[in-house]
Amino acid sequence: DTMFDAADPKPSAACLLTGVLMSWLLRPNERVAAAIAHRRHSLGLEGAPFHVGVHVRRSDKRYEATIFGLQHYMMQVDQFVGPGDYYHASYGRRYGKRLLIVSDENITDEVRKFDMYESVVSYPAPAEDRYAMASLDKLICDILMLVEPLYFVGTLSSQVSRLVLELRS
Repeated sequence: DTMFDAADPKPSAACLLTGVLMSWLLRPNERVAAAIAHRRHSLGLEGAPFHVGVHVRRSDKRYEATIFGLQHYMMQVDQFVGPGDYYHASYGRRYGKRLLIVSDENITDEVRKFDMYESVVSYPAPAEDRYAMASLDKLICDILMLVEPLYFVGTLSSQVSRLVLELRS
């Protein structure tokens, strides 16, 4: 049972309380704020804000559920950026919108196919380093950066996407 209905724009009181509580618990301290600033700099994120944040879950999902290709996520992005336009109908068009794409696998080559957007790909760590402290720091920074854009695209089978949705509420 989910705490909100996607078709109903008014979230429940439980959803609002959960979002406020999560925002308070995950408020960045000085060390995390400095890590976010460093992460932004290392990804080249200074300047204009991002319009859409995208979280693509891959590595552990292949054992739990069907993997969605990047095109499925990008179709949702297209609905935010150019309503009525799908990615395969807009080749050659430049939207001039910035995307922050976070994934647990390196999907840089896949992202290049969607050149109508200015995309920055954040890939926290390879599988062998995934449980290191540096990888956790990058993941926390990526989650807090995914909260900032106007729109967010993710999957509810991912705890990272659920957390981002809670922090956005």
